[in-house]
Amino acid sequence: MKSRSFRLALISIVFLPSLSFAQWAPDGAPLTLVPAGQYTPILVPDGSGGAIVVWQDDRNGASDIYAQRVNSRGTSLWAANGVALCTAPGAQWVLAQWAAIVADGAGGAIVVWQDLRSDAGDVYAQRVNSAGVPLWAANGVALCAAANAQEFPVAIADGSGGVVVAWQDYRSGANYDVYAQRVNAVGAVQWVANGVLMCADGTDQDSHQITSDGTGGAIVAWRDWRYGASDHDIFAQRINGAGVLQWFGSGNSMCNALGNQQAPQLV
Repeated sequence: MKSRSFRLALISIVFLPSLSFAQWAPDGAPLTLVPAGQYTPILVPDGSGGAIVVWQDDRNGASDIYAQRVNSRGTSLWAANGVALCTAPGAQWVLAQWAAIVADGAGGAIVVWQDLRSDAGDVYAQRVNSAGVPLWAANGVALCAAANAQEFPVAIADGSGGVVVAWQDYRSGANYDVYAQRVNAVGAVQWVANGVLMCADGTDQDSHQITSDGTGGAIVAWRDWRYGASDHDIFAQRINGAGVLQWFGSGNSMCNALGNQQAPQLV
């Protein structure tokens, strides 16, 4: 009899973890039920088995940015229907390639987006803590508000509660360049106003990606047009935590074979 009781207890222990997953709603846990469009969610883990989810939200007419934290049981932890991260005039976009999110290392997240509040597009960021409280300036901190469009931000945590961001920039009005900016844990921009130019070549650089260099800076790679529209190449540049370029001024060539090389990825 004692042996049978032990077996039953063991079965219960083995199956209890599986039962916890059944607590989520069969068709998914709702993060917002506001009768308006909510689009293109992006998310990061919260470090406790749940996630922080950010989306583009039309509840106020124009597109704004909202967020919600959900725990490992599928329960929303922040205000009903989400916390507003940015409701500034004009559109804020969380569409594919128009926004990025990173974990802040303390149960919260940093969100970066393209913002149309003043012109064709600037780059803004906001940090939200584990309790759902935005920590930086209302409606976000401007990482770049230069003329013309700044688009397609990519981001990586800096390891100190902040973030390093790179984006495609059309401030020259002649060609697309890649710029980068770092913002610290309290929302203070660390490098030169409107970002550091990653490549000084006078042609287009685009399709950029970013990864951490492990010391507060980043390595950025991109598709490069300097040898012509039918001969795209891959270049990269490293920037340290102080915003100083570490490699050749126009980037190091990763591949300049004949024909096109495109869509870089890096870790």
